[in-house]
Amino acid sequence: IGGKEIEGAEIVVTDQDGNEIDSWISEKEAHIIKGLEEGKTYILHEKVAADGYVKASDIEFTVSMEKENEHIEMIDKIVKIVKKDLVTGDEIEGAKLQVIDENGNIIDEWTSTKEPHIVNGLEENQKYKLVEITAPYGYELTEEIEFVVTTDKETQKVVMIDKVVEVQKVDIDNNAIEGATLVITNEKTKNIVDK
Repeated sequence: IGGKEIEGAEIVVTDQDGNEIDSWISEKEAHIIKGLEEGKTYILHEKVAADGYVKASDIEFTVSMEKENEHIEMIDKIVKIVKKDLVTGDEIEGAKLQVIDENGNIIDEWTSTKEPHIVNGLEENQKYKLVEITAPYGYELTEEIEFVVTTDKETQKVVMIDKVVEVQKVDIDNNAIEGATLVITNEKTKNIVDK
């Protein structure tokens, strides 16, 4: 989307019957497609996107009868995942996150840092779920977020917000009690989470 050539994408051009006409791995320079005929329609297909980019939708094009060079442009976009604190709006470190496709396949998995994460392996027009597997210490586990990768040629941002877990021991009149020892356990495993 910035206008620079992207290296490392696997590209193929087929005719309308699915026959492969040309294939290559993108480089810093534009590729000259060989084997095309004037007046015929072809499909430009990205088999594998370059690392950090979304796989672009197919582009159908017809070679003109004009005797001039033609330029076909395929634009790859980026999807960023942002993990934020509800109160401060700051990036949260330490959350284990996954992006899962509609078939339940894990597309990308990482632990959040102070910077947004650029997701690998996504395709335009596809639906995904952002799932928090483990919340950072002191935060609640957030519900999953469904999102669709748009065909808009701009960076897409998906934001997941965590709430802080606050525990306070109070008496019947809602006054804080000091000196009590509290134990928090994992509901599923019954293991002690905090003391």
